[in-house]
Order: sequence, then C-alpha cells, then structure tokens
Amino acid sequence: MLYKKCLLAVCLAIVVCQSFAQAKTVKKMLSPSLVESYTVLKSNKYVKEGSYMVTDADNHVLVLGHYKNGKKDSIWNFMDAAGNVIQQYNYTDSALLLNNPDNNTIVQADYKLTDVNNSGKIDAPAQVGGANYGFYLLYDLKSVPPQVLNQTAVVKMTYNFDIDKSGKVKGCTVTYKGAGIDLTEAIPAKKFMDEAYTFLPARVDGQPVESNLLYTVDVNISKSRLPKQYTSPTSDGAKMSQGIYH
Repeated sequence: MLYKKCLLAVCLAIVVCQSFAQAKTVKKMLSPSLVESYTVLKSNKYVKEGSYMVTDADNHVLVLGHYKNGKKDSIWNFMDAAGNVIQQYNYTDSALLLNNPDNNTIVQADYKLTDVNNSGKIDAPAQVGGANYGFYLLYDLKSVPPQVLNQTAVVKMTYNFDIDKSGKVKGCTVTYKGAGIDLTEAIPAKKFMDEAYTFLPARVDGQPVESNLLYTVDVNISKSRLPKQYTSPTSDGAKMSQGIYH
C-alpha cells in the first residue's frame, strides 16, 4: 500500500514539474469516458514529450506513462479504479512486466484460441492497459442501439477482438444479447491503429497464435433524470456511468 501511494505521488509530481518545463499542458477527451493529460514540445505542439496520464469519469488515475519525442517510452503503469498497479509494460523493450487480475472492474475478460492445439502452455492474449481501460476506450453511449437503451432487463454487451499472431486487431465486433435482443455490429479495424491500442497475441508453448479477446459487461441501461445522461447498473450492483464533461 505504501509503495502504491509513493508511486502515484512521485508520478503525479513529475506530471506537475514537467508541465512547467514544456510549452503547454494538454488535457482532452481520449474517449467519452476517459481524459488524457500530457505535455508537448516547445518547438512542436503536436509532439508529446514528458509525462502522460489518463483518468476515468470518476477521476481515478488509470494510466501513468512517459513520452519521448512523440513515442511511448520506458515503463508505463496501469491501475485499477482502487489505485492498485495491475499492469506494467516497458515500451522501450516491448515487454509486459506485470499483469495482475483486476478485481475492481465490472468488465469480464475471456479469450478463445483459433484452430490450435490447446494441450501446450497457453499465455492468454492481452491488451496493454487491461480490460477495464480497454473497455472504456471503446464504450460510447451514443453508439448503443435504441433497442438496448429502451430495454429494462439485463443485456450482455461483449466486445470481440480478432487478434493475429503479431498482436494486430484484424477485426472487432460488439454484440448485445438479452430478452428479445440479439444484435451484432462491426467496429472498423482501422480504429485500432490508434496509438492508444496495443495488444499482445496469445501464445502456445511460447509461439504466437491467432485468438479472440472478449470483454463482457452485464448492463441494464436506464435513462436518468439528467438530460443526455444514463447510468448502467450491473448485475453485481456496481455502476458504470458516462457523464457529460464541461
């Protein structure tokens, strides 16, 4: 616990200090549910340089990293909503250093291997940042079909990433299944060319194989009294929300 608090304090201090050293600190929406903060070069406002941070709608810090000359550099830390470091990834060496379960998310992660022998040692596919971060990178209330928004019973929402041997996303779908609802929509693969998305392929006995990575959330979306705002109670009593940023 002490290590976790010290880590966050040091990284946040670096963000503050480097914001003065750089020409400008940028804060903008990374997705409808996430906000990114970073600094840029004095000579080029389009080149990220220095510390980088992502927070969710409840202002929980989910990502702490560093850019060098516009590229992700060194070790990045990814946290759950409680502030625990659940994943560490070294972008310099392209190496996953830590990958712990996230016990504070409503997102259920699963995977399937594609046409391979499952008898060997299996390393599951993964998204750098974890399932919770990955889900909220994609989730957008405006893209949820009206049939789901008007549903009063629980609907199972699943993102299905088709990942090749190199970790590239070949395709992705989102499905909604519930009482009287069975919908599937495609998400263009080009979306995952954005630098926010990094996937690691599944491996069998150390060899990369094709796979599907699945993120599932049980939601019951009900319209709140606030205009243009919904809350989504989940089956375990937790809530995910997509508010409006001002």
